[in-house]
Amino acid sequence: TAVLMVALVGLAPAAEAQPILVDLMVRHGIELPGKSFEAAFDAGLAPAVPVTPGAFATPLAMLSASTGADRVAAAYAFGILAGRSARAASSPELAAAGQGLLQMIGSDDRRARIAGARVAGRVLAASFAPRGFRPPVPAGLTDGLFALLNRSNEIEQLAAMDALGLIRDASAVASLTERYYFYRDGGRRALAGGALEALARIGDPY
Repeated sequence: TAVLMVALVGLAPAAEAQPILVDLMVRHGIELPGKSFEAAFDAGLAPAVPVTPGAFATPLAMLSASTGADRVAAAYAFGILAGRSARAASSPELAAAGQGLLQMIGSDDRRARIAGARVAGRVLAASFAPRGFRPPVPAGLTDGLFALLNRSNEIEQLAAMDALGLIRDASAVASLTERYYFYRDGGRRALAGGALEALARIGDPY
């Protein structure tokens, strides 16, 4: 689903973002493929240089203060630096990111909504191991993802399903199951696959 989302949404050139974000990536040994933060996020690139205290300050500030391409780039930059389950971020930093991403998911900007959901899914991803590590999910995030899931745009639906699966939200099982059959019966294979993948990730959280 990530490949499909990239193809339809397009890449955000680094030239559109604040230069300080680019410098931040360079300092952590991350080369942006095609000068795109989104492409680096999709490639699963990880910092080659340990993330130091304060490294998240700029992307976190931009999540709440910026708009458009800068905000999207900041979200992907945070996702790259924080990594899966955001183990590189402190609890206050993760809480701040969660609020910023939640605002993006509810914004009027489609690209921001998609980026917010995709990054939230990765940095808040729950461990697949029974009773494994589960980053705290901010209040309202699940509702925000369900609202995104109910939009007509297929890319937004895919992003929402992906995030719900990664955070292993058991409350989404009934809705995702209904959507799987609906998409499957309607011949919408990509969406059916997204729903099935999310269900497989959620599994039995206990």
